[in-house]
Amino acid sequence: MDASGDRTVKRPWSLSDDLSAILSRLTPDWPRLAGKRLFITGGTGFIGRWMLEALADADRRLGLGVGVTVLTRDPAAFAAKAPHLARHPGFRCVAGDIVSLAPDGERYDHVIHAATDASAQLNEHDPRRMFDTVVEGTRRALDFATAAGAERFFFLSSGAVYGAQPWAMTHVAEEWLGGPDCGNPRNAYAEGKRAA
Repeated sequence: MDASGDRTVKRPWSLSDDLSAILSRLTPDWPRLAGKRLFITGGTGFIGRWMLEALADADRRLGLGVGVTVLTRDPAAFAAKAPHLARHPGFRCVAGDIVSLAPDGERYDHVIHAATDASAQLNEHDPRRMFDTVVEGTRRALDFATAAGAERFFFLSSGAVYGAQPWAMTHVAEEWLGGPDCGNPRNAYAEGKRAA
C-alpha cells in the first residue's frame, strides 16, 4: 500500500520495459537506421552496451537489418558478459584500442564514439595519459569516420565537462558556462572531454 492508500501492486521495472520505452520514444528515428552500417567505439562500456541492447531490440522488432561493428579491447570478455549481443547476427566485435584505431578499409554510414577509459585510478595516478587518451582517441575516431565515408559522427561526452554542479541548480543547461577546475589534475578526464 502506498501513502495514498492505493493497494495496487506494481511490478518492478524491467529491461524489457526500458527497451520498449526506448523503441517507442525513437519511433520516428528507427527507420533511418534501416540497412545502415554503424561503427561503435566504447560499445562494451556502460552507455555503449545500452545502445547495443536498444539497437538489438529495435532490429529484432522492426527488422532494421542494421550492421554494427563494435571496437573493444577484449571481445572474449564482452562475449562472456553479454553473449546475446556478441551472438547477434548483425553485430561484429573487433579487437582494438581507441588510441591505436586506424581505418579498416570498410564503409560505415555512422560512427558513434563512446570510448574512453573512465578509470578513476588512471585519472588519479596518470592524469596526462587520461587527457591524451580522450583527446587522441577522439582524433582517431574522427579520422576513422572520414576514411569510412561516414554520413554522421556522434560523440558521447560526459557531464563532467560542466564541473561541479551547484547545489541550487537542478539541471545543467547546455549553454551553462561553468566548468571543471582546470588547475586540478583530477579533472584530466573532464578537461580531455572538453578539449575533444
